[in-house]
Amino acid sequence: MVLEDISYEEISNNLNNLTCDTKNGIIGISPKSEKKVLNLLTQLNKSYLLKKYFSIFKNELIIGNFDEEIKQNKHIETNILDFQYKWIINIQGIYFGQIDSSYFENNQKEFKINIMNNNYKNLNLNCEFNSLQRMLIVEYYLIDNINTNIFRNKCNLKSNEEEKFQGLYCDKNTLDKLPDLSIMINNKLLHIPINKLFEQDKNNPNEFLFLIAFSDIIWGKGSCLIGSYFFNELGIKTIFDSENNNIYLLSNNIIENTKIVDDYSVDDKQIILNNNSFSIYDFTLCFILISNFFGIIILLVSLYKEKVYGKVQNHIKKIKRMNKH
Repeated sequence: MVLEDISYEEISNNLNNLTCDTKNGIIGISPKSEKKVLNLLTQLNKSYLLKKYFSIFKNELIIGNFDEEIKQNKHIETNILDFQYKWIINIQGIYFGQIDSSYFENNQKEFKINIMNNNYKNLNLNCEFNSLQRMLIVEYYLIDNINTNIFRNKCNLKSNEEEKFQGLYCDKNTLDKLPDLSIMINNKLLHIPINKLFEQDKNNPNEFLFLIAFSDIIWGKGSCLIGSYFFNELGIKTIFDSENNNIYLLSNNIIENTKIVDDYSVDDKQIILNNNSFSIYDFTLCFILISNFFGIIILLVSLYKEKVYGKVQNHIKKIKRMNKH
């Protein structure tokens, strides 16, 4: 393709001869642009009638129409949040735990997540896709929470001064025992095997770095950055739709039918009753009621015995007095 009417800048492949200002470049593919001439998607749409879609997958940037691919593959569709020039979505939470493959194969099979379980973390994070970063960058509290409640403090939190982040480093034995991770987006679960979220430390081959880390480069409280590792190494194809302000995440490891519940959910109890079965809550309630019932009976019997025994003793005393006279 000859870019006749497209604004672009030619840069030499010899990086050693370039200044620091030109070693890193940014392609204009944001949802909105201050100047349309600087947005590659807008220019390609204007000159070649290409839809304003693009995908970053396995180190390739592809611009064009992905409608058929989206229709034919399992995916999560979510609207981007209005942050002008950034591609930002909301992550509802993360779930740590093994999931049976039948949930991925049967779209109608409902997967329930109990919010009382420490393995589910409600997040409500606004996360920006940022290809200039590599890892998934989150706030410190989340890393500390994962290390304490999920990794059980078996991994070490260390600072990497060279790359300016703090990350969790685990040995191979610990890594093999950790549960898988799933991300909740738009009420659907995107499942990621835990071993894909670790890489061997180049300075210490006996340790493996968890690729969700903390750094103060995130742009605000309750936010995170999704780096290039997410769409290049995890097998998750990410499609950005500038026409409809959507992002599509394509993967076979998606649970479409999920429900967040708690131990005292009214809806759950009604379903259980309809199925003629009991929940732990029902058994506990029945046990308490039965215990109280028997307790009352034992108390009444004790009072009755005490009353009868008292009357018998009184009669015995009267008979003894009568015999003496």
